[in-house]
Amino acid sequence: MKTKCSLAAVLWVSTALAGNFDRCLPCHRQEVESFPASAMARSISQPAILPRFSFHPPGSTVEIQIGYKNGRMIHRESLNGSTTEYPIRFAVGSGKVGQSFLANVGGHLLQSPASFYTARNTWDLTPGYEDVRVPGFTQSVTRDCLFCHAGEAVSLAENRFVPDSIEPIGCERCHGPSEEHRRHPSAANIVNPAKLPVRERDSVCEHRWRFIMSKPRPIVRSWRSAMRNNSR
Repeated sequence: MKTKCSLAAVLWVSTALAGNFDRCLPCHRQEVESFPASAMARSISQPAILPRFSFHPPGSTVEIQIGYKNGRMIHRESLNGSTTEYPIRFAVGSGKVGQSFLANVGGHLLQSPASFYTARNTWDLTPGYEDVRVPGFTQSVTRDCLFCHAGEAVSLAENRFVPDSIEPIGCERCHGPSEEHRRHPSAANIVNPAKLPVRERDSVCEHRWRFIMSKPRPIVRSWRSAMRNNSR
């Protein structure tokens, strides 16, 4: 089963971004309608239906199982007759190479030790768990993780989030704030990364401006610099 462009992921991305996209739709219909199927838009999504599987990590007595309950992906760990279930909340990665999976445990997003590898069409250990004899949901997702994979998230602490606030990457992640551009459409008041010098383009991609932190970090100067380069 390929996960290159799962219908479930695209539908969730389309719904999650609806408010964001509605602002851009009147002038940029083609871009708006095609974006949800892109790899960037699917950097975080609802899990697709993938093959059920179970395996023992090398040298470990733990059994990891991937199954479903009421249509929702469940990851289970069994050890010494005891089984713990983790309902999966998010898939991370577009699926072009593979996907990892996150469970919400009291606002903490924990990465599953099981990832799906698209090219091999199979499940295996998530990177970082290879040398762990008793792998568990021990890798906690931090702000830095979600900065790359989410367009917006409300952070309560370095590794604690409001799950319903997490949205996939949208237009403004790369193009910057759109309020002024929507009032007075002009190439001078919106960022077009394709027209930026390499250094400025990479800087735009690295900014955290859409990430809502407990202590927001303003980067107005950086966006203004990018827009000056964009208008040249």
